[in-house]
Amino acid sequence: MSRKNTYTEQLDQLLDACLQELLGMPAEQVLAGENAEVVKARAVDRLNRAAAEAGRRRLAAARARVQARASTARPAGLRISATDARAYIHRAAQGRQHTLAARNLDEMSDEDVLRIYSQMIELEGERSADDDDPGTAS
Repeated sequence: MSRKNTYTEQLDQLLDACLQELLGMPAEQVLAGENAEVVKARAVDRLNRAAAEAGRRRLAAARARVQARASTARPAGLRISATDARAYIHRAAQGRQHTLAARNLDEMSDEDVLRIYSQMIELEGERSADDDDPGTAS
């Protein structure tokens, strides 16, 4: 058995023992002379603050992920909507200049459409640079 599993089992046993001890104690002894309603209100307040903090952290993490995706999805200077990018890709797929695997553009995420669009624009830029270079054989 691994050390981590042994540690986890020991921790579970300790928590079970503590819980059993608390369940066996009279309420007056557990509360140590405090009013049950005051203790309950304090616990509810702590739980609410913890839930709010967890929500803030999840929101901050989600915003960071969205911002990271947005910065990688659109290269600098690329200003086009996902709808326009879809239309461009559809037109390009109909022509002979590009070959695209069969894709249903309507089912692709905006991020994927913008990524493919930026790759196509980049390839077209490379192609036109090759066409302008007299040393490149066609």
